[in-house]
Amino acid sequence: MSHKTHLNKITGNLVMALRGAHGVQHVARALRDVAWTINRWLTATEQALTHGAAFVVLGMMLLTVTEITLRKLAGYSMEGVFEGVELMLVGVVYLGLALVQHRGKNVRVELVVTRVPFKVRQALEVFTMLLAAAFFTVAIWMTGREAWASWLIKETTFLPAALPIYVARGIITLGLFFLWLRLLIQIGERIYNLWGGAGGKSTSIEEKVD
Repeated sequence: MSHKTHLNKITGNLVMALRGAHGVQHVARALRDVAWTINRWLTATEQALTHGAAFVVLGMMLLTVTEITLRKLAGYSMEGVFEGVELMLVGVVYLGLALVQHRGKNVRVELVVTRVPFKVRQALEVFTMLLAAAFFTVAIWMTGREAWASWLIKETTFLPAALPIYVARGIITLGLFFLWLRLLIQIGERIYNLWGGAGGKSTSIEEKVD
């Protein structure tokens, strides 16, 4: 009930701002409230996906140790362990992409952007993030189409293992989609700092995740 009331308040403020009842800064603040609410849900989802990736790593370790132990002690090898670990690696990489972006841990070169004025830095980050978002929009479409086609034919690895490849393809699209959403939140934050923020101070939409 409290979430619904909060959303109604945000929506009301946004409508009033867009109708001209307030200035540009009020519009920016209303949009920022919407982004803040979305960000809370997205952060929780990112953490859940990362926990899922951690369980996948645990599964990979258990499979590998079991395979090695059986081979050494009993001379027996389980079918499909190598292929299964390969497919599980996809989950380890892609399920954590959004949280890595959230934490700002992706590779970036800051030699120039750290030496320019605050608003110039924000504008540069908006530009680069828009390029990234455009790229991932195409990537989501292409990988999603491949995942759907794989699901329709129930694509698997070669026999005798026959592990489902379509699950790994779907995870790729899922990971890229949440990375794309995180980029949109960060773009909104930088735009707010350009036009709606106070002076040269950065006001973060994102919650800090440790």
